[in-house]
Amino acid sequence: MVKAVYNLALCLGAILFLPIGLMLAALKEKRRATMGPRLGFQAYPKCRKPIWVHGLSVGEINAAVPLVLALARAYPEKDIIVSASTKTGYENARAQLQGSVAGVVYYPYDLPWCVSKALDQVDPCMFILVESDLWPNFIFQCKQRGVPLILANGRLSDSSYKGYRNLGFLMKPVFRCFDKVGAQSKEEGERFLEVGVRPETMAVAGNLKFDRPSAPDLSPLEMLPDFSGPVMVAGSTHPGEEEILSGLLKAWKKEHGLAMIIAPRDPKRAGEVRDIFSRKGLDAALYSQQPEKADAVVVDQMGVLAALYSRGDICFVGGSLLPFGGHNPLEPAVFGKPVLFGPDMGDFPDMTVRLLNQGGAIQVKDSQELAQTVDALLNDPARGVKIGANALEVIRRNRGALQRNLDLVREFIEEHE
Repeated sequence: MVKAVYNLALCLGAILFLPIGLMLAALKEKRRATMGPRLGFQAYPKCRKPIWVHGLSVGEINAAVPLVLALARAYPEKDIIVSASTKTGYENARAQLQGSVAGVVYYPYDLPWCVSKALDQVDPCMFILVESDLWPNFIFQCKQRGVPLILANGRLSDSSYKGYRNLGFLMKPVFRCFDKVGAQSKEEGERFLEVGVRPETMAVAGNLKFDRPSAPDLSPLEMLPDFSGPVMVAGSTHPGEEEILSGLLKAWKKEHGLAMIIAPRDPKRAGEVRDIFSRKGLDAALYSQQPEKADAVVVDQMGVLAALYSRGDICFVGGSLLPFGGHNPLEPAVFGKPVLFGPDMGDFPDMTVRLLNQGGAIQVKDSQELAQTVDALLNDPARGVKIGANALEVIRRNRGALQRNLDLVREFIEEHE
């Protein structure tokens, strides 16, 4: 009954919003790139009973990468397929995993025929969902086909938690389908139990993002100018934040000789962001142009930010100064850098609290406090070194999630074999 009601609502919604969807596909490159494949118009790799790992977008794919690589090492005889729902997630997966997996594909829309086609062609031996991107038809069809379902690195944002509780009649049956759930923390585990996960399937496995490789490929640094003074890396920024940062950089440059590497969350916005800095009278250039000098280097490529954080004397995590939920603060922390972020880190509560409690990060309430904090760190470099060391210690203490998530998967692989 639940499935029938859901599909009726889904099909009616698809019919009603089809014109809007087609219009968006025509106007927006991201929609054009994803709509066809997600409707089923894509080629799936020819594999026999692969492991299917899925991450919604960039952040989830980043969390999935160490697990995917560990699975590839532990089970070289098994093919692995990785999927993403967004264009940026797909491109990120290809950049990091090409050559290590059988293929990277787009996740199907949750329309029954799209899901059936995808599962018929892939025929996975198991499905591993990383963090969140729950769609009832996909989950129900996996269960009907006897495909083991594992939720790894599980977390529920405040909005997802409230939404799933309000839709308990639909979502509880979905959560009960999972054979194993590895939550990022005890608190997350309690949330999962409240929304319907069966207690016998629940485990606290930790956060995979603490197990990201500590020594990524640093070759992207070769395309940077030879900065003469201190450098700030502002990663995963959103519209509105670049205007704030460009104004602050003008003052920081005058006072401290600071330069900035800024990576908009969507690299397609790089030209627009460069113009924002240029209008402030700053020498701004695109990263791909390999500038010999610049006050601001705007990153216009995927997959290089993790390495570029290593060049910063101070690192700012975007999506946090304005209400976008923040981004992963561990990427700069892994290099022992002082990490700064704004008031909204709602999408990363656990790691934010851990860093703040151990003195491994500074949270500012607004642009004025950001300006004051950066001034203070540039005037006292030893303080920044101490904060960076604390951040690195937080990562060291919280490693181990990779092995625990592998343990969740192992029994199902061995059962299948």
